[in-house]
Amino acid sequence: MEGSSDKRVYYIVNLEIQKEIEEDFKQWLDAHVEEMIEQIDGFISAEVQHVDLVGAENDDLVRLACRYTVRDYEALKEYFETGAKKMRGDGLKRFGDKFKASRTVLHTPFKVFPKSE
Repeated sequence: MEGSSDKRVYYIVNLEIQKEIEEDFKQWLDAHVEEMIEQIDGFISAEVQHVDLVGAENDDLVRLACRYTVRDYEALKEYFETGAKKMRGDGLKRFGDKFKASRTVLHTPFKVFPKSE
């Protein structure tokens, strides 16, 4: 991240949810995301989107991606060290194995390709 004028990172949580819990999960997720933004230092905003996984259109899962914008990698690291266990545990306690989550972090663009005029 050295040399970057924009130190923001994107923390992405990909979710696979069993359809039987979809509505309850979405209600819980709304509150969870709001809590992340309001209470975790450095979390700036979030966007939740539906995901279509090419080739898996007919399986029985609902897929969502939560993309959090975080001030910088240091703030995200602090969250991982101090708050992540509790925040992740809330969903596991409530929904158990009826959903799966995977996480990625996007940072420091390798290269930006602007459209030619």
